[in-house]
Amino acid sequence: MNNNDGDHSAEEALKNYRNAATRIREGNWISAEDIDELIMLLSVYVDHPESDEDVRLELVKEHQQIYERFYEQNNA
Repeated sequence: MNNNDGDHSAEEALKNYRNAATRIREGNWISAEDIDELIMLLSVYVDHPESDEDVRLELVKEHQQIYERFYEQNNA
């Protein structure tokens, strides 16, 4: 299926989220802007009609781990 309206594929949305999550996880500090970016990218994948339920659950768990690290850094 080829979309000409500018919509991203589920695969592209997943790739964008994973790239950002890897970049953020490998950094020394997680900012509120990083969390906002991940939420936006995660929602693009989760809301996509072709997204996979098992992958959505995996990404939510991954996002929770990143958020917990962010919370710890900012409340230490």
